[in-house]
Amino acid sequence: MNQVLLYCRPGFEKECAGEVQDKANKLELYGFPRVKNNTGYVVFEFYQQGDGDKFIQLQPFAEL
Repeated sequence: MNQVLLYCRPGFEKECAGEVQDKANKLELYGFPRVKNNTGYVVFEFYQQGDGDKFIQLQPFAEL
């Protein structure tokens, strides 16, 4: 898997995207967010296949 879907409050997509980008970079997992304003979600797409699975395993979502 190379994508992760993150839910947030509508209007906070850019903040969510920035936070997931920062957390992924700290884990040396690289990619980019896909954001649509006021939708309440962000899709983060990793460059490498399997990095989405690694991110889910390594990142405690309670800290996001």
